Amino acid sequence: VYFRTILFITPFYSTAGYATFISMVIVGEFISDALVLSLGPKKMLLCSGVLASTGLSCVVLAPSMNLTCLYPYGPYLTGVIGFAITGAGMSLMPPVLVSQAGKLTVPESLESAQESNFGPVLPAFKKIATLRSTSYLGLLVGPPLFGGLAQLFGSLRWSLLVDAAIMFLIIPLGLFAFRDSDDINGGGKKKQNSLEQLEMAKLVNSRSQN
Repeated sequence: VYFRTILFITPFYSTAGYATFISMVIVGEFISDALVLSLGPKKMLLCSGVLASTGLSCVVLAPSMNLTCLYPYGPYLTGVIGFAITGAGMSLMPPVLVSQAGKLTVPESLESAQESNFGPVLPAFKKIATLRSTSYLGLLVGPPLFGGLAQLFGSLRWSLLVDAAIMFLIIPLGLFAFRDSDDINGGGKKKQNSLEQLEMAKLVNSRSQN
C-alpha cells in the first residue's frame, strides 16, 4: 500500500518492500539465537530498537529522495532498504522477549502473590503462551490504528513516523528491562570466559595439592 499510494510504484515492483521485509525477518530468526549468546539480551534488544526505528525512518524519508543522485530510483530503493532494515530489527525482538518471559517470577493467582513466600508461580509455558497471545492482539489493533492515524495526518507516510517513534522507545525501555547480571549471564563470550577461569582455578588447585 505504501509503495503504490505514496511512492506511486507499479504493483509488480511494490512487492519488493514486503519481500525484503519478510526475508530479513526469516534470516534474523535463524541467527537470533547466536546473537543472543554473543551479545546478551540487553544489547540484543537495543540493537533491535535501533534497527527498527532506523528502517522506518528511512521509509518515511523515502519520498524525499527525489532530490538525490539516485533519481528516479532514490525513493524506491530507500523504501526497500528501509523495510529490509525494519525486518532485521523486528526479527531480533521475539527471541529475547520469549526467553525473558519464561524467566519471570509470576504468581499463579492473587492469593499466592499475597503470601510471604510468594506461593506457586506460573510455569514457563503459560507465561510464554500469554506473551504470544498478547502479540497477536497487536496484529488485530495495528492495522486499524495506523489506518486511523493515516486518515488523521492525511498520509500513511506520517503514520509510519509514529511507528518509528514507538520503535525508538524500545531503546530506553531496553536499558531498564534487564539487570546487569542478566545481561552478563546472557552474553555467551562473558559466560565462556567465566567458565574458563573456573576451570583454570580448579587446575591450579589440583596442581598445588599434588
